[in-house]
Amino acid sequence: MRLDPVVALGGARHTALVRTVWPGARTPLAGTRGMGEQMARLAAMRNGQASHRD
Repeated sequence: MRLDPVVALGGARHTALVRTVWPGARTPLAGTRGMGEQMARLAAMRNGQASHRD
C-alpha cells in the first residue's frame, strides 16, 4: 500500500512540529525568510520554474 506524501507549508517552527509526527514530510518552503519569499516560491513552483524541496 502506497501512501501519499505529507506536505507541510509553513515556517520553520510549524514544519518542525509536523516532522515530529511525520518525519518524512516534504517542506517545499524550507529556507524561506518570510511570507513574501514563501509566496514567490509557491508561484514559481506553480509556473514550473522551481522544484520543491524536501
